[in-house]
Amino acid sequence: MDRRPMIPDDITRYLTTIPDWAEIPTVDGLIGDLETLAASNGDLCRWRRYGTSRLGDPLRVLSIGHGERNVLILGGPHANEPFGALTVSHLSRLVTEHAELRDDLTWHFLPWANPDAARMNEGWFAGPRSIRDYHEYLYRPAPVDDVDYTFPNLSENGYYDRPLPETQAVMRILEDLRPVFQYSLHNCDFGGVFYLLDHDVPGLAEDLLAFTGQSAVPLAMDSVVVTGLDSPGKGVYLFPPAELIDGGIAELGGTSGHWAARYGTTTLVAEIPMWNDPRAADETDSGRTLGEVFGQAATEVAESSDLLADLMATVRPALRSGSPLTASVESLARLGPSLAQGMRAAAEAMDERPAAVGEAFVGAITPIMIRMRGLGQLRRLLRAELATGNHAPALRATVRKADELFDRACHAAGTVSEGNPFPLRDVVAVQVGAGLVALRRILQEAE
Repeated sequence: MDRRPMIPDDITRYLTTIPDWAEIPTVDGLIGDLETLAASNGDLCRWRRYGTSRLGDPLRVLSIGHGERNVLILGGPHANEPFGALTVSHLSRLVTEHAELRDDLTWHFLPWANPDAARMNEGWFAGPRSIRDYHEYLYRPAPVDDVDYTFPNLSENGYYDRPLPETQAVMRILEDLRPVFQYSLHNCDFGGVFYLLDHDVPGLAEDLLAFTGQSAVPLAMDSVVVTGLDSPGKGVYLFPPAELIDGGIAELGGTSGHWAARYGTTTLVAEIPMWNDPRAADETDSGRTLGEVFGQAATEVAESSDLLADLMATVRPALRSGSPLTASVESLARLGPSLAQGMRAAAEAMDERPAAVGEAFVGAITPIMIRMRGLGQLRRLLRAELATGNHAPALRATVRKADELFDRACHAAGTVSEGNPFPLRDVVAVQVGAGLVALRRILQEAE
């Protein structure tokens, strides 16, 4: 028996009502908006609590619709990547207002997978979204404190069995819902849009390429970040097995996508860039080889790691606050050499291949962003210590040095790119549309 598609062919019509947002909502702001939506649509919406954050926030899921098949939207899996809050806001309203999007489906929205850490990023949510402001107020949890890196991995290589309370809540959600589709909302820095899948879905890579080609945000070029990953189509890559994520370092567990696969769930990760630079999508020859570009990048990343390690060694004995920023900075210093080694290995494997302008641009900006991430969080950590009255000489001297180094890194970033932020409505349009494109294909393949 023929059955009409559950997701209409004309997905772009759902994107025309996206607001021209000026800022990203706070944790409380997004949850308040969703509570208002649920209260106005009591016949469709209900909340269920699945856990509690480490600081005591309830971890609740908003469910919309009464269909037999479940869709899970995972917001804020990485706390410094909050554009998904706007995607959750718009997509939840679309699902409420358009009955065809609920045909045989129930949508479930976890607004923030890690609300505690997201709150530590709220200083830059209202803008300006400059590279400097972002790194002034950035908090990226250490892997052991990061929800989407702490799912159990019980293989012998990279064995990991320390899921966080927030991770356990997502595990309960997946066990309860067994969704046909899980959509994990992420951001990247520069470059373009790219997607990760837990397994190949026939036709989906082509669908995503066609959709993204019509958007205001370009598709990412292949880069060292995805070197070695299987790709069913341009801009789409397959997750590596959980035991290979960190090369056996065992500081990382699996992701929600790895865990959801046991339930037959298809997981899509949409990586949407924050800043625009026209060179990021330029495929013309840069006049350099990939070996040169990423060999130099690897050297700079290693130097930044050594610098951060030296600064932390100076102040570590004087720290008193117990801030989670400590673990974050230490993990960056500790894992930096492995990242540099991976970049160098990729550079050697592609040594003589000409580097496109976009690849040269990514190779130039990435080490600067990594340095700013470490120095920005170190400055926050030291200023927090000083604010408590801990004015140890090592802290006072190091914060001055960190300020100077951070200023230099900001200047270096400015010489590479102006760092113009993408309009929020453009990045949300890509994320919302790609999710609907993926769900449509997944449902069609399931028929």
